[in-house]
Amino acid sequence: MRTKLLSKAVIEELTSLTPKQHAIVLGGLQNKLGFQKRTGILSYRYDVCPVCNDIGSTEENPKCDECYIPISCKEPFNCGFRDNTKKGTRYFAAMRSFLEGLGSRGQVIVVGGTFDENGGTPSGVIWKLADLIGAAEVINGGTISELRSVSLSGFNTILWMPNISNKEEKVYPRKDKGAVLICSKVMRKGYTRFDSVSRIFHMHGNAVIEIRKQNKGFAFELVDALGNTWCDTQDLPALIEELDKFVLWTRGSKRIKSKHVDYMVKADPSVSLIVLSQLAREVADRVENERGGRFFGNVSTRCMSMFPSCRCGDDMHNMPLVYVSSRNLDKKRISPEDFVLVRSSPIASSSHGPYGEVLYTGEKKPSVDTPIQLDLYKRFKSISCMIHGHAFIEGAPDTAEYFPCGDLREADGVAMIMEELGSNGAINLKGHGFLLYAENEVKLKEVLNEAQFINVIPLPGSGK
Repeated sequence: MRTKLLSKAVIEELTSLTPKQHAIVLGGLQNKLGFQKRTGILSYRYDVCPVCNDIGSTEENPKCDECYIPISCKEPFNCGFRDNTKKGTRYFAAMRSFLEGLGSRGQVIVVGGTFDENGGTPSGVIWKLADLIGAAEVINGGTISELRSVSLSGFNTILWMPNISNKEEKVYPRKDKGAVLICSKVMRKGYTRFDSVSRIFHMHGNAVIEIRKQNKGFAFELVDALGNTWCDTQDLPALIEELDKFVLWTRGSKRIKSKHVDYMVKADPSVSLIVLSQLAREVADRVENERGGRFFGNVSTRCMSMFPSCRCGDDMHNMPLVYVSSRNLDKKRISPEDFVLVRSSPIASSSHGPYGEVLYTGEKKPSVDTPIQLDLYKRFKSISCMIHGHAFIEGAPDTAEYFPCGDLREADGVAMIMEELGSNGAINLKGHGFLLYAENEVKLKEVLNEAQFINVIPLPGSGK
């Protein structure tokens, strides 16, 4: 069942409002929906409309040509649901939620309900979520072919929650660049956090909503790609509130893409790639043993793994050349052939402000955390090697803020601690993992031998 709660024309109209008009319309919608909730009446009277009051429009002297939401105002009349309280309430609730989330969510689509060959069935929870989040479009149940044909183009925030049989081939959404995608996982018996977080990466998403059946209703746990819980609640408005915080947090991320180049001057690594591979495998084994086995894998292919790197010199632009482990690699089986040579481009030729692009050569892409490590190598010329993973080290100092994988803002917090610790040390990255670094192979082994890996997961949503 496909429902466009807000037409393209309505969305464009609401988006074009001035701050004053935005406040007037939003206040009017809150009053309208509050009155409907108390009385069951959805009023269309001129004298209770704040927009009409603002422009001096009355039933005797209508000034529709001066109204700044004429399309939105007339939609119930033009689309034939003026006397349908249920549809009208859903429409105005979508307008309200859209205006409330305009700065963070952008245009939202919600996809859920059951999809099968018989036409599927809609979900009441999906309708409630769509109303609360201000979805411009809802696809709630349908056939498998309809699900496969869903277009997510033009949407900034996507809730992808379809229920389909495990016998059916999975349907993976394709979102626009920069869009935030939240998927879901029904946590039936036997499923773990590993399974839910793995879904994020299979879907190329940003977070997952774990759904658990309760005696009364459902519990919803919003979990990010590093396994951190943002909220765990049975209250849908509370879930949407935390989802808004997560979307804002995600959109605030500063990232740099990698750019392939055909040629880069080769250089010998400061630390043998054979030795570094051995150390990375040792760390991976120790993390699993000391932290509780499989739990380490819950951050999946591109985030679950060790991230070793080593400095190998500077090029003509004083940009460090670094061998870094490739993306989507099981570091328990890492070998010297799995390293990628990278460096930053000269800042003057970059469109990324004070950061240069990440240049790499060869067929394999470097890890998503490469820009941060390049920045640290540039700042601290005595450091020769680093290993990063998604566990924590007992007693190590912590960075103050939680950032997503690959977020350049994390580098400043790490650098502050490096200044205090010197050229060799261990650091916990808040909500993210650990970083081991050293000036040479011997010192790296010493730092590793002193490390005790533990499982501590903060709650970024609560600010802890």
